[in-house]
Amino acid sequence: MHTGSSNGRNVSLHHPTK
Repeated sequence: MHTGSSNGRNVSLHHPTK
């Protein structure tokens, strides 16, 4: 997982918290 650099786009695809 790329939960470091693009911690806003990639993460949002899995679990959109925003």
